[in-house]
Amino acid sequence: MESPELRSSKRRWFKLYPSECINGSIRWQLSPQERSAWYDLLCFSALCSNVGVITDRDGKPMPHTFIANRLNISVQLLNSTIKKCADEGRLVEDETGIHIVNWEKYQSEYDRQKPYRQAKKKHEREVFGEVYTPAGDDLPMAGEDETSVEPEDSAELNRHIITSKVKYKKQADDAGYEVV
Repeated sequence: MESPELRSSKRRWFKLYPSECINGSIRWQLSPQERSAWYDLLCFSALCSNVGVITDRDGKPMPHTFIANRLNISVQLLNSTIKKCADEGRLVEDETGIHIVNWEKYQSEYDRQKPYRQAKKKHEREVFGEVYTPAGDDLPMAGEDETSVEPEDSAELNRHIITSKVKYKKQADDAGYEVV
C-alpha cells in the first residue's frame, strides 16, 4: 500500500521529454542504473510537498538512506547519481534538500493546465456532489480511515453515482455535448 505522504500529493504526472531522454547527453553521461535512478529522483521530487525538491514537509533534506530505500536502490548508486547529476547541473543538493534544476521551466505544462483541472473538478462536484470522485483520484481503501465507504454504503453510493451520471448525460445532451 502507498504511504500516506505519497498518496496525499497533488501532482499526479510530470512532463518527460522522450527525445532528450534517448538522444540527450544523459544517455552517455550516466550508466543505465544511474539513468534509472535519475528518473526515479524526478518522480520522487514530483511527489514531495515542495514539488521539484526532494525534501520533507518541514523543508529539511531527507537522508540518502531513506531516499535509496524508497527508490529501491543502493545508497552507493544514489550517491553516484547525485554526484554526476550535480556535476552536470541537473540538480543541486543543499541544506533544504535535492533541488531539480529548471523544474519549473520543464514542468510549466502542469501549471498551465491547472485551471482546467480545477474547473473540471468544480464542475464534477456541482454535477455529482461531493460524494462522487472520478476514477483515478485518491480514494481511501476500505478500513483505511473513518471516511472509508463501508460495504453496506457502497450500494447506495453506486446508485447515487449512476443517477448523477444519467443527469450529467442529459445536461450534456441538452447543451449539445457528446458524452463518450
